[in-house]
Amino acid sequence: MNAARCAQAAWRSCLAVAFLSVQLGACAPLRFAPYEAKAAGAYPNHVVKGDLQVAAQPLVDEQEQRKYFGVVLTDVGVLPVFIVAENRSTTRRFLLRDDSITLQSIGSARAFPKAVQDTIASDPGGKAKHDAALATTGAAVVAGPIFLALPAVLMAVGFAKNSEGAALIQDNLFDKTLFTRTVLPGRTVSGFAYFMVSDTKLVQGRDMPGSLGDLLLRAQVADQETAAIHDFEFRM
Repeated sequence: MNAARCAQAAWRSCLAVAFLSVQLGACAPLRFAPYEAKAAGAYPNHVVKGDLQVAAQPLVDEQEQRKYFGVVLTDVGVLPVFIVAENRSTTRRFLLRDDSITLQSIGSARAFPKAVQDTIASDPGGKAKHDAALATTGAAVVAGPIFLALPAVLMAVGFAKNSEGAALIQDNLFDKTLFTRTVLPGRTVSGFAYFMVSDTKLVQGRDMPGSLGDLLLRAQVADQETAAIHDFEFRM
């Protein structure tokens, strides 16, 4: 009898701990890990042209997406691609425009749009946030970056009922976005570009249209001294 009572008490304790954990988890604020860029040459997909080295790395692992974004973007057809541009010159400057980073299907030549909704000019909060972020980088920037907004994605992954959580996720996506930047001598810039590649879960490992293996990312970078345009291509 004593053994049965002890077992019952232990079971109740486990239930209490589990309930408390769920409650604390529900109330705990969302936290997102910073995505630390490696040297461009450390990524499998890297290209060197003259004094500039650029790498592109799609982030498809679900655990990593939850860690860095709070949601699995590929479950709703959004592909995050991390891009690193490294200037090896001591004097030259290179301009990397966000609108010159494109993604297309190799098989169908279809171009995939960025996962964006409005320009930051239409959102005072987004404009202020963007300007503040640029002030801390010390880099020259060209006007015209975009304010990331993914309400449909957030709704699809279950955050429609939690507006505060959705706002935090959206701000985090914004913070990790690669906007138009000048890559100063000896400096590196990095960030994510988000592409709407499908209406459903992204298919990986197949060379069919819309699958990860069928995607080609292009980035055009301008040498600000000579005005030459350098084309970088990456098979995802």
